[in-house]
Amino acid sequence: MQNDILSAKAGDKNAFVRLMEQNKLALYRAAKSILNNDDDAADAMQDTVLAAWKNIGALKNPALFKTWLTRICITQCYQILRKNKRIVLTEFVPEDTYTENRDNAIDVSAAMSQLADNDKLLLTLFYLEDFSIKDISSMLRITEASVRTRLTRARQRFKLEYEKGGQHA
Repeated sequence: MQNDILSAKAGDKNAFVRLMEQNKLALYRAAKSILNNDDDAADAMQDTVLAAWKNIGALKNPALFKTWLTRICITQCYQILRKNKRIVLTEFVPEDTYTENRDNAIDVSAAMSQLADNDKLLLTLFYLEDFSIKDISSMLRITEASVRTRLTRARQRFKLEYEKGGQHA
């Protein structure tokens, strides 16, 4: 991946496409956790790819590529939210989701859907995308202590929602 980053910085379109392919799931998860809508998430991803291509030359540390790319995605998501100026309704779990334990997957998804966008984003970045506290701090432009505190609170709120079955009382 490091070679692709350096090649993309030098203008290699194929290397850039490979990088986007490697990171599309991470971008989708981040976008979906903020926007709660597949169409808006796709728009955010498209805007992210365009912004990343335009600005890849400004990337100072190739080792932080994924953090840099995710930060761009988060910024694009918030621009879409501001542009839409509407409340995004939570979607239901798609019926074509296949898991060994579908009931647990639905419970987790239902509990996540009840959380605030900031909680969903933190949990997604930390648990699904394996970003470190330091990386999340950099992406969200908050202190590492704030990330830890917010993660703790997000975990507590998730636990409460999960125990309730992910449904509002």
